[in-house]
Amino acid sequence: MEKVKLWRWFAIVLVILNIALCISVGLQLNAKKSTPNCKPNDFIISNLHFNANQIGQFEKLRAAHHDSVEVLLKEGRELRKLYFSNLKASHDLNLNVDSLQVAIGRNQQQIEKVTFNHFAQLRNICNEEQKKTFDGIIDEILRRVMNNNRPGAGAPPPRPDGPPPPADDAPPPPPDRN
Repeated sequence: MEKVKLWRWFAIVLVILNIALCISVGLQLNAKKSTPNCKPNDFIISNLHFNANQIGQFEKLRAAHHDSVEVLLKEGRELRKLYFSNLKASHDLNLNVDSLQVAIGRNQQQIEKVTFNHFAQLRNICNEEQKKTFDGIIDEILRRVMNNNRPGAGAPPPRPDGPPPPADDAPPPPPDRN
């Protein structure tokens, strides 16, 4: 009888742990739903609780930053185009490759500098309480900005059943050697 009592208590503890686990998972899912994948600027405005004046300042900062980065991105694309066109050349790679590498690096450095300055200006329009919040969410803001600007960011997630079937003109997969 003593063993049966022990097993009942053990079963009760397991049921309680399962319920606690289900509640925990449910709360985590609700927390993820409460911060939807909104645009980075909407995330900033809502989390920092900007007033109308701050929203206007932020929109001006955002537009200026966007314009500056677009110019730099266009320049970067042209530099990369020139850089990789050297692969097509019938002659040996020339010294232009080295200078193009430096120019591409300088271009990326400018993008980072413009972005850093943008966020420093954004922080400056915050009041003291908002600055504390800003400091706490800057990593999330940057993650959202980088994911939003990443090529293919709108691409569908990986398929749970594996990669899509090969195209008709694709070579057959190698035989399984196992």
